[in-house]
Amino acid sequence: MSTSSNRRFLLATTVWLVLFACAYQAALRWLGHPAQPPAAAPTVETTPPVATSTKVAPAARKPRATAEAERIGWQVRTLVQRPSLHVHRYVGTIDGRPATAELQWYSPESVWGRFYLHRREPDYDLSGHQTPSGSLVLNVLPNSLDAGLAGEWQLLSRPGGPVLNALWQQDHQHRRVVLRESYDGAVRYGVRTVLYTDGARGSLLYDFLFLPVPAMVARRLRPQLNPSPKARLEQLAAERDSLAATQAHVCVRLNDYGLFSYQRNYDCTSTDADAVCGDGLSSFLFDLVRGQPLTVESQLRPGYERSLRPMLVRHLLSSGLVDICLSKYQLLTTRPDAGMCLTWNGLEAAYEGPVKCGIISIAVPYRELRPLVRPGTPLARMLAARGL
Repeated sequence: MSTSSNRRFLLATTVWLVLFACAYQAALRWLGHPAQPPAAAPTVETTPPVATSTKVAPAARKPRATAEAERIGWQVRTLVQRPSLHVHRYVGTIDGRPATAELQWYSPESVWGRFYLHRREPDYDLSGHQTPSGSLVLNVLPNSLDAGLAGEWQLLSRPGGPVLNALWQQDHQHRRVVLRESYDGAVRYGVRTVLYTDGARGSLLYDFLFLPVPAMVARRLRPQLNPSPKARLEQLAAERDSLAATQAHVCVRLNDYGLFSYQRNYDCTSTDADAVCGDGLSSFLFDLVRGQPLTVESQLRPGYERSLRPMLVRHLLSSGLVDICLSKYQLLTTRPDAGMCLTWNGLEAAYEGPVKCGIISIAVPYRELRPLVRPGTPLARMLAARGL
C-alpha cells in the first residue's frame, strides 16, 4: 500500500473513532447517566490545624453545607485557632483505690483534666505544665471551696497511650497512679468548636460533641451526641439570639457506670443596645445501658423537693454566696430555674442569680443525696456499684 493510501486510512479511522465517542456520550446523556461521576463537594465544617482561604470560581457548584447555611441565613467559617479537643478516659487505681480520670488536650504538650476516687469526695482538677527538663507535670486541685493545691502528678508515661502511670506527690507522700484507657460504661467523645457568623448581625462560637466511633453508643442517641453538619446549623438557627455575640461551651460532668451527663454554658453579649442578652445553662442526661435520655427528676423519689431544699440551703450557707447572689429564702420557695445536673460526685442545682453573679450552682454530695434516690433507677445502679 502506498504512503498516501496509509494516510487516508489513518485519517478515516480517527474520524470514525471521534464520531463514535461523541455518539456514545450523547447516548449516555439521553439515558440520564453522567459521562463521569460528579466530584465530591468540599467540606465546609472542618477543624484542620492549618486552614487556607480559597476563592471559588463563579461557575463552581456551592458545597452542600454552604448552601444549607445560606438557606437558614448563616455564613459558616471554620475556627482555625482551635482544632478538635481530644479526650481520653482512664480507669484503674490511685493508691490502690478504684478511680477514673479524664485527660483533655488540643496538643499533647498542654494537658488538663480531672479524676475522682469512686468511694470518696471531692473530685480533683488536673492542670499540666512542662518542666525545664521537658517532662509533663499535672497540678492537682480539689473541687472544694476550702481546699488548696493537693500536690502534683509526676507522669511516668505520655498521655494518649493505653496506660497512664504517675506518682502523686503531696506533703512528702507518694501515691501510685496506675490507669488504663477504657470506655466501658462510658462514651468516647470529643469536642469540635466552630465559629458561625452572619456578618454585622452577630456571631456564635459554638462547641459540639462528636463521637470518634459512633457505633459505641445506641443509634437513637447519636443525633444528639454526634450531630450532623445540617443538624448543627438547624440547632443554631433555633437557639441563636439575634444581634448578639454568643459563646456556647460544652462541659461533660459525668461519664461512668452507664451514665453520661453534660452541660452547655451560654455566655451572650449583645451587639445592639436595645437587645436583652445574658448567660444561660442547659443540662442533659443519658442512660447508656438502655440508650435513652433521662431527667434528673426521674432519678429521685416523689416529693424529693421537701428534703432537697434544706440540703441546698445548708450548702448555700457554707458557700458564702448567701446575701450576695442568692438568699436561703429563694431556695426554699423556688425550684432550680436553671435546672439540675448529675456530676461525678453529686447533684448540682443551678439558679439564675443577679446579673453580676450569673448562674449559681449548689452541689449536694451523693452520700447525702442517697436517701432521695429512687430505687431501680440508673442513678441508684451507679451508687450501688460505687459503694456509696
